[in-house]
Amino acid sequence: MPLSTDEEIYNLLIHRLAESDHGWGKPYGFQGLYILDHTVPNGENSATDFAEPADERLFDDALKSALQAKSADLPPLTFVHSIHDVYDALRQGSVQVRNGGGFIALGLIEIDSGKATVGAIVYAGHRWARWTRYHLERSGDEWRIASAELLAVS
Repeated sequence: MPLSTDEEIYNLLIHRLAESDHGWGKPYGFQGLYILDHTVPNGENSATDFAEPADERLFDDALKSALQAKSADLPPLTFVHSIHDVYDALRQGSVQVRNGGGFIALGLIEIDSGKATVGAIVYAGHRWARWTRYHLERSGDEWRIASAELLAVS
């Protein structure tokens, strides 16, 4: 059964963010990945308050299950409704996400003529966040990441 566009694109981004675009070298040993359970419009903009949902689009259970199944090669994915569900300011070291995990928020997918743009943030602590805009292209029956723009780093 073919993947839906959302499944395919978000799966590519989660893998890319977890495996290389987190900014701490390859590979980084996240103990888990916490994925925001809704989209964040303009999520690649470092001024966007992803802690307070605005025009959110919740991921349905089918999408969440599909992304978890497709990410069996990554640390466990857990969907959360807020960064506050996993942020631990008292945690020692650079990682301030519960259990040494990484937090990922994904933007809306904008598609036009076989090309897509999606913003995302990966966060692990107050000095470890990256805001990126991804450009994807349809290649045959699959989407692929054509390029990524790193827009902000903390």
